Amino acid sequence: MARLEERGAILRERGRGKGTTVVHAEPITRSPGTTTTLYEMIAASSRLPITTLLTYEHHLVDETFSVTSGFSVGTRVIHILRHRSANAEPIAVLENWILEDHVTFAPERLGMESMEMLLQEGGVRQRRVLFEYRATVAGDHAEFLGVSADTPVIDEIRHVHDNEGQYEYSHHVSHPENERVRGAITP
Repeated sequence: MARLEERGAILRERGRGKGTTVVHAEPITRSPGTTTTLYEMIAASSRLPITTLLTYEHHLVDETFSVTSGFSVGTRVIHILRHRSANAEPIAVLENWILEDHVTFAPERLGMESMEMLLQEGGVRQRRVLFEYRATVAGDHAEFLGVSADTPVIDEIRHVHDNEGQYEYSHHVSHPENERVRGAITP
């Protein structure tokens, strides 16, 4: 704990007879344009990635969702909604729609493993990821994130492709304090 505090990864509060309490941990930091998963980043920060699977359902793409997602009308996808935490701290709400034939893993495994690693295990390889960040509000995700519904958050939208074309569309809503995006540009 002392080493983590020295690095600035945690802030501890000491109390006589109460032991030591971790008051705040450093946010999970992502760099734009990398394919390192949030699961891997949490594990690398010496914290436990915790995933709660909320939705795992088969979905047939209709006209409205086709326009949003980029999938053709009639495409069969799996809709997956998860909450991701680092230890007990909420980090992000992860929502994915993945081509049905690309999902070869049991949904229960999502609680203990990175979805990207599970997709790779089934032979899926990312070749191109189109992404954008949009400002939004916490809305329906406020309770999990522990913020009010009108709190500004970042929504990362991704269209993920393999050699055959797009196989995934996703939204990742980040906690306003526990996750951040950071990068460097070298001209």
